[in-house]
Amino acid sequence: MASVTTMDRPSRFWWWSSAAAVAAIAVAAALYVVIGYQGDRGDLLTPAAGDDRVRSETTLGDATIVLEAEHGTIGIAELLEVTLIVEGPAGSLVTLPKLNGAAGSFDVESRDAIGPVTIDADRRRWMRTYLLAPLEVGTLATPPMTVILQEAVRQDRIETRRIDVEPLAVEVTTVLPPDANIGKPRGILGPVSLPEPERPLLWPWIAGAALALAVLAYIVRRLSRRRPLEDRASDEPAEVSALSALARLEGAYSADDIEGFHIRIAAILRDYAERRFDLPASYLTTQEVAAVVAARPKSQGWGGRLTTILGHCDLVKFARLRPSPEEMDQTRAAAAAFIRDTSADSEEA
Repeated sequence: MASVTTMDRPSRFWWWSSAAAVAAIAVAAALYVVIGYQGDRGDLLTPAAGDDRVRSETTLGDATIVLEAEHGTIGIAELLEVTLIVEGPAGSLVTLPKLNGAAGSFDVESRDAIGPVTIDADRRRWMRTYLLAPLEVGTLATPPMTVILQEAVRQDRIETRRIDVEPLAVEVTTVLPPDANIGKPRGILGPVSLPEPERPLLWPWIAGAALALAVLAYIVRRLSRRRPLEDRASDEPAEVSALSALARLEGAYSADDIEGFHIRIAAILRDYAERRFDLPASYLTTQEVAAVVAARPKSQGWGGRLTTILGHCDLVKFARLRPSPEEMDQTRAAAAAFIRDTSADSEEA
């Protein structure tokens, strides 16, 4: 058995309008929070400026290990990028150290290793980059690193070598003057007013959200006024579309979807009345629709018949009335007879 479900257009309109409002407000709030947070956060750790690279090089047999830092002097609030490069014979297996967390005088974060990269037919290169955040000031040595190099010296023997990387000396400076004595007691000062953090203006986001909401509401309202019978042709007369929709309901009497069947009957009649009598039937009550139809010059009890059919559909929808399949077919037949009797051709006749 076929089942029919629908949602009346006022409900669809308010449902989509509410969803659009919530979405617009959520987007505006999220953008404001994200931009406001970024504006307040500032650059807590900034890369060091300039180019005063330092490097160390270690050679063991055919392997060459280079440790290079982009700066030899950084501030206490700056990050230092250090790159470890290993070049060795093809066929070697190289394991680069992976450091994370506190290591020596730095807090370290390791990036993904790269390699092996072919240099030529006999040589390969491996690389890994580390980000170092200094934990103190002064001349600091980069964290200790050990590279593991494995080579096949014979078909049945692999030689493993552990190579300690020569560390770099990095000068970490402070923003305090050289003669500053941070342990010296200082006099008690009055309250200090801190400047308010700059936040992005809120009103552009509110205005943008309101404009987006207005546009969405307009679109939804326009869409909600479209005829609910999606499968009818735009140039069909109102009675042809309505009778065709009612014909498709014949036999669709499911005990599990009695309410949906009557909601569809009511929607077909309201859509027909809206097109046939040029009235906003989807936004009027049953009594209001019937009153307008009854006021037609050639009305012959049309208002009462429409009130009976729509009132019966309202009882099923709101009072949980449960008619039998025979009564459901009678309701469908009564709706079809009303449409045929009130069609434009019948009124002209």
